[in-house]
Amino acid sequence: MANEYQTPDAESDSSGGGIEITDIYFILFRRKWLVLAGVMLGIVAAVGLWKLRQPMYQSEAKLFVRYVIEMPVVSPAGAEVRVQNPDESGAGVLNSEIEILNSVDLVQHVVKVIGPERILPEGAPTNDVDRAAGIVSRNFKAIPMQRSKILMLKFQHPKSDVTQTVLQGLIDAYLKKHDEIHHALGISDATLTQQREQLRTNLASAEFDFRRMREALGVHSLEDSKKENIKLESSIRQELYSAQADLAQKQAMFDSLRQQSTPSNGTGPSFDLNAVPPSDKIDEHRNLSEQIAMLSRRLLDFGGLTGAAPQVRTNQLMLQEARVRKSVLESNFPSLQRFNSTLPPLAFVPGQPVQPALDVATLGFQVRSLESKMTALTNQLATVRADLKKVDDGEAEMTELQRRIASLQKQLAFVEQSLLQARFNANPGDRQNTSISPAQAPSPPSRDFAQLYKKMVMAVVGGLLLGLIMAFVTEKLLDRSLKRSKDVESLLAAPLFLTIPSMRFRPRLRSGAGAGKSVEPELTVAKRKLGDANGIDVMDIPLQGSEELKPYHDALRDRLVNHFDVRDMTHKPKLIAVTSCGDGAGVSSIATGLAASLSETGDGNVLVVDMRGKRGAAHAFYHGKPAIGLAEALENETRNGAQVQENLYVVSAGAAGSLDQKLQKIVPLQFSRFVPKLKASDYDYIIFDMPPVGQTSVTAKVARYMDMVLMVVESEKTDRDVAKRAGLLLAESNATVATVLNKQKTYVPKWLQQEFQ
Repeated sequence: MANEYQTPDAESDSSGGGIEITDIYFILFRRKWLVLAGVMLGIVAAVGLWKLRQPMYQSEAKLFVRYVIEMPVVSPAGAEVRVQNPDESGAGVLNSEIEILNSVDLVQHVVKVIGPERILPEGAPTNDVDRAAGIVSRNFKAIPMQRSKILMLKFQHPKSDVTQTVLQGLIDAYLKKHDEIHHALGISDATLTQQREQLRTNLASAEFDFRRMREALGVHSLEDSKKENIKLESSIRQELYSAQADLAQKQAMFDSLRQQSTPSNGTGPSFDLNAVPPSDKIDEHRNLSEQIAMLSRRLLDFGGLTGAAPQVRTNQLMLQEARVRKSVLESNFPSLQRFNSTLPPLAFVPGQPVQPALDVATLGFQVRSLESKMTALTNQLATVRADLKKVDDGEAEMTELQRRIASLQKQLAFVEQSLLQARFNANPGDRQNTSISPAQAPSPPSRDFAQLYKKMVMAVVGGLLLGLIMAFVTEKLLDRSLKRSKDVESLLAAPLFLTIPSMRFRPRLRSGAGAGKSVEPELTVAKRKLGDANGIDVMDIPLQGSEELKPYHDALRDRLVNHFDVRDMTHKPKLIAVTSCGDGAGVSSIATGLAASLSETGDGNVLVVDMRGKRGAAHAFYHGKPAIGLAEALENETRNGAQVQENLYVVSAGAAGSLDQKLQKIVPLQFSRFVPKLKASDYDYIIFDMPPVGQTSVTAKVARYMDMVLMVVESEKTDRDVAKRAGLLLAESNATVATVLNKQKTYVPKWLQQEFQ
């Protein structure tokens, strides 16, 4: 016989490659009691929360934090006050204020003001401040509200008269502590006053040194003095350069004229430069001479006018005054008369001013004058440079003194401002904090059941989740049995011929006359009575002969016949073995039901062989007589004793009969010798009711002689590992195997999931 059974490469889960919605339905409805148990546990937990965790009284308040001013005691003079604004997320500034609100010393201060006995529970020590502060800290929350400058403050307490009082005390203490931290209170005025006096003394000393240095240098301002000296030096230098050029020019002219006026023999008069009057007097004498000459010519031009004319009178007076001044000058400097005699005559050109002609004496006077001027300019230049050097030498010391004075002045202003600020901060009660203000006063105490309801819902949901987890864990991990047709198909690589539903909760139908009437009740009752009376084991045929199972036996018959027809198996008889993986799977019921269904079709006979005897001592009885054996059932003359209905015969492999006794002992070693006799019979089908497949059972050993082995899998009882090993054992016998899933229970309602019928 060809082996159509293929061993799977690896074990696969009942869900195949993954869990499907049908699997979820099946698990939920099959393990509904676990899910309901989890829900009930969650409900019990929710009731416990309601009884044991009643919400405390709560009071709420809100603070509006506009900004935070950082005002240190010691700040630079003229520095701006640092203002911090809360950002959009409420972080930074608001978190710092929350830390101040949650500080231990602030909470302890509030507890001491209110009294720890009001906060502590009944029976606790009335003076335990630390415990009361711990209660306040645990039940107080400061939460920054998103995208705002609002701080939400909440306080909870079992006593309704405490919540509002404690929350108001926390707000008052916080505002005071806020001022203490951000305004830097606590620095004494005496320290700042001492620093101020010391700075004033140092400043006076530095200013005195600076004045003394300035007087020594003779300057008022270093920068202005340097600028003036540099400007003066440049002017003197330019004037000196000009005088040097004029001196060189005059000297050259003087030497040239002097050579021209000296005779060739050298006996002529010479000009003594030492007898020359001062240059300014010479110039004045010359100007007076030129003025007298000019006025004389002008009077000559006015010859047609009388002396009483204004123009004539004015020129006469001016001429007379010039002559007097010239006479006085000549009397004071007699050499001017000689100098005047040597002057050349005035060169008069009409339309141009009168220019005196140059002579040796005049040039000599000019050279002497330029030399004196250069000497004076040189001395002035030396004096200016000496002043610049003196200023440069004292500049470093004066600059250091100026820097020291500026630093001391800045420090003094700094300390004076700090002293004023410290005196202002010393009395915070005299001013009102406008940066932080209550947006909502502490509300009256009330209970918030929202959190309790949320916890109760979470408890119920948690119980439901626990039930679901328990259901899935039990179904997928703990319960290793085969339950549905898809489990059998995925684990065993054998065709599934039929799925028989469980009839446990269905009413039994009494057997009656008519077509398809089962003989199992009558046969089984008789066998049990006789078996009990003789003290021997009997063939165990379950009482499942109702009309409800007949359609499934007929369906199994049709599948089996179709299987043989498709494979063109026309030989007779056809050997069919019905086995299982364990006891109680319904093998005998299926074997007898299948035999009864097969006996209703065609003209052939069907023989049922019971091979489930224990230790080879199985016996069968019918109508009060021991049932005939297999050997007698194979003989036409003796098989009438095995007939239970038309075309249906039932025997036991270990019943009375020498041939069967021998067969029982040698099976399966000599079963092959008995096979030809089975095939020579005139039965259409011989059905063997086999024991479960096991390591010591004969099922796997004789399965190779069968045309079909039907392995019955009991739903929710047959372990998948046992079924897999049984399939492997049958595969080693090269048997053709098909499966029947028996006693399958339906859990999912038909309106939710349609089962394959």
